[in-house]
Amino acid sequence: MNLEIEQKQRRNSKALKPLRVSDVEDSRCFEKLLDRLIEELKPRTAVEEGDLMSMAQMRWSAERANHLIHCEMNQRVRLPLMQAKETASLRLLMAYRMCLGDRAFNLLVKQHLDTVKAMQTLTSRIEKWSAAKERSVK
Repeated sequence: MNLEIEQKQRRNSKALKPLRVSDVEDSRCFEKLLDRLIEELKPRTAVEEGDLMSMAQMRWSAERANHLIHCEMNQRVRLPLMQAKETASLRLLMAYRMCLGDRAFNLLVKQHLDTVKAMQTLTSRIEKWSAAKERSVK
């Protein structure tokens, strides 16, 4: 049974886009990320293509969660109370401690770390099949 896929077949079954965090984000960014991954690694089977789609979705989610974490930290650093602190490292430390008291911030950090942990497993699998493909080409 041959599991190889055709390029035109992939275009018909796109991955579900993750929800956007804000309306400011360009809705085509996810498609660009997915197309770049597929062009660089060139999956041959449906399983390999599924791995790349999962990687794109996880990477998209991790980047969005990381962006929200940074925005929250920046908002706390810019508080008038923080501007009275003389050193930037002290302001950052105080802002981080304030954020740790916020339950939503802790959930965002946990989601980001869980996504990164899941991406590591998927990345090693993708590296394994893409390395095997490179060896067979040489």
